[in-house]
Amino acid sequence: MLNPFFRKLLFYENAVGEYKFEFIDTLNQFQYTIDSCLQNITTGYYSILLNNCLTNYSVDFRINPPKESHKYYNLESFLLEPQVLTMVDQLEYRLEQTKSVQLEKLPSNKVFSFIEVENNIKLIESSFCKYKIEDTDEFIEIKFLVSKIKPYCKDDFNIIVPKDSFENDISKYIRKIKLLDEKNEYFFASNFVSAFQLVDNNYMSSVVLINRFITNRTLSFLNKNKSFQINSGFVFEEKVSKILENNGYQLSGITRINRKEFDIITIKNNQIYNFQCKNNLIDISRIQDEAKRMAKLNGRLIKYYIKAYNKEVNREQLIIDKLGINKINHFVVSRYPIITEIDYIISYNKLEERTKVPNNI
Repeated sequence: MLNPFFRKLLFYENAVGEYKFEFIDTLNQFQYTIDSCLQNITTGYYSILLNNCLTNYSVDFRINPPKESHKYYNLESFLLEPQVLTMVDQLEYRLEQTKSVQLEKLPSNKVFSFIEVENNIKLIESSFCKYKIEDTDEFIEIKFLVSKIKPYCKDDFNIIVPKDSFENDISKYIRKIKLLDEKNEYFFASNFVSAFQLVDNNYMSSVVLINRFITNRTLSFLNKNKSFQINSGFVFEEKVSKILENNGYQLSGITRINRKEFDIITIKNNQIYNFQCKNNLIDISRIQDEAKRMAKLNGRLIKYYIKAYNKEVNREQLIIDKLGINKINHFVVSRYPIITEIDYIISYNKLEERTKVPNNI
């Protein structure tokens, strides 16, 4: 929803131009220009977060465009939101826990298709069958939703359900999953994962939004599964180990010394590199409403990581005696990006960069 001033500006009665479009299409028409020429709103809120987390954060406005002293990269390159264990991870690292699935063939003459949504359901069931996801109330409701909205996807992309049909035939039967968010501002809708938005007398969505919604909601209730939590932690350690090994770190295979457990102990250039892996989940989507709360959460995690680091330092002699190497370095790898200048705390999305360059850690 645009503020009244912007709306009045865009649709001023004496405005002139060669092309006229409906109000509902405003953002589609201006989105590229806004993203290309202006700092987007989400980036602005991340700047606020950086300012709340760092004492030396600054912005140089003498440069055009203004240059920040720090940048926050909140995700891995291909993810839209944080996921502690993706389907790709499960298939790559826990293939034996999955089952085979027959997917429908996508049409070759279309960029999008509702078949993508149906295939996504099948992939989730097959990838996470270990957790009996098909028996959960939430996933049963998701499958019901998909079956009901399919007839309303006429062009294989947009999903438009009349208000009466949506409320009488769909939403009243869904209790466990939240289909709508209470706000309809553009920024809120674009950063939160909502299945539908009410526009006039229609509930509207798309193939892309529904797929994102399904993935997000599925992982939200899987994250409460204890077995899923444990498995995701082990997979994260394997992902970290793979990066380290590819960058020349020799995996020692040591996970326990004198009943003390360790995550990943490696050797490189006759030095020991000991990594603690922390698979913490951070809901980055709430940044615009809760920047200060997110900054406090960031601070709590840093304190937790410092404590984990000190624990490793205090028992490092066990590793030194075991491997017979005197030089040892300790690091904490955070699954989700942490805002800090402490060198031994490494965000996972920076691990490749930090370990690939010689002597960078």
